[in-house]
Amino acid sequence: MTGIAADAINIARRQYLAEDGEIYPVVAWFDIEGNDCEPAEAVSAVAGTEGRWWPLALCDFSGALQ
Repeated sequence: MTGIAADAINIARRQYLAEDGEIYPVVAWFDIEGNDCEPAEAVSAVAGTEGRWWPLALCDFSGALQ
C-alpha cells in the first residue's frame, strides 16, 4: 500500500491533518499483513470522510508519533 505524506497525524486522537489544512478522522489501521489492528501495531491507515479518503503509509511521517 502506498500513501501520501501528511502534514501531521495524531494517533491518540485518531486524526489526520491533510495538506489542505483540514482535519479528518483516521477510520482504519492496518498491520504489515494488511489486517485490521490497533494503532500501536499499524504500518498504514486510512483517513477521511464523505467520499474523501487518504491512504497513509505511517513510515512517511517524520518526528514523534503519539
